[in-house]
Amino acid sequence: MNITPPDAFLQLIDHLERDEEPPAPLKSWYLSGLKAYRSGTARTLDEALGLAVGPGQAREKPCYVWRTRQRDQLIKEAAGHLLKHVGKTKAAGIIADSMADAVPNVKDHQATIALIKLRNVCIDGGGDPALAIGWRRALEIINGDGFR
Repeated sequence: MNITPPDAFLQLIDHLERDEEPPAPLKSWYLSGLKAYRSGTARTLDEALGLAVGPGQAREKPCYVWRTRQRDQLIKEAAGHLLKHVGKTKAAGIIADSMADAVPNVKDHQATIALIKLRNVCIDGGGDPALAIGWRRALEIINGDGFR
């Protein structure tokens, strides 16, 4: 397979959510992981599927990859609404503030919804804005630069 285990895992979930048959390479990857776990050659299912990460590799976990993609998508969605009323730099600042502090009042209702969703994606279980980024990185994402 030419994709990383986290990408394969997320694709499998997407196929199952849409009630679609996963492609053969995806099924083969999943089946071989399940067999490795069943036989005991892997101690955990994460390890068997190639999803286990070591210290300092949290960014490679499927949950982090998924949340980062959701964050970037919501940044672009919010920016699409905000750019009708403000410039790119101001929009990036509003977006960054929404992730780190609180969602400000904005004129566009759809922008407010996107900012609330964005804030929810960025907040971890402890209430910390773990995925929050600064306005410069938000501006890069708005401009389409450095998209993961």
